[in-house]
Amino acid sequence: DKPAGLIYDEFDEENQVIARFPIPPNWQRYVGHDFGGVNPAALFYAQDPVSGYLYLYRGLKTKGKDAIEQVKELKELSQNERILRRVGGSHTEDGWRQAYSNAGWKIFEPRVRGVEPQIDKVYGLKKQGKLFVFDDMYDYLDENSTFSRALDDRYESTDKIEDEARFHYMACERYVISDLLLLNPIEDTGDNDGYPEQQFY
Repeated sequence: DKPAGLIYDEFDEENQVIARFPIPPNWQRYVGHDFGGVNPAALFYAQDPVSGYLYLYRGLKTKGKDAIEQVKELKELSQNERILRRVGGSHTEDGWRQAYSNAGWKIFEPRVRGVEPQIDKVYGLKKQGKLFVFDDMYDYLDENSTFSRALDDRYESTDKIEDEARFHYMACERYVISDLLLLNPIEDTGDNDGYPEQQFY
């Protein structure tokens, strides 16, 4: 049974949680970041160029490491991967983005602002069955299955997210996916490592 108030209640674990497979090297990748001095996190997504579907294949939490140490680990994990865009943080977290950029890992501010508009984008993608998760992404799957609204005295959902601060992967996800799932093609900013502009379908 899914808990009352579950936010991503349309995510179909039976069909959208799949066995890991080798991701073709030509698939483009996207990374979402959640900042913080205690529990920084990152999620890596790959896009099937034919279907446009997204596949979550890697999660990373780098507790106790500064930006330079984190970037070193991120680069080692993603060698030879075509990362088109890295997105993370709220509008007020330019300092964190600059720290990563200075260490050689440029991160963009999400183009969709606000928690609820970002969640709405992710919800739609999951409901349409266009997001798949490898079945060994245990920490992510735990967050996804417990990310819920607080309930009122009548056991009805409120606007408040229950214990929001502990859902670091959910923050990573909404930052990067909301940024990509725009109605118009992603802009070519000139900072995308030479790869062409991309559109999700």
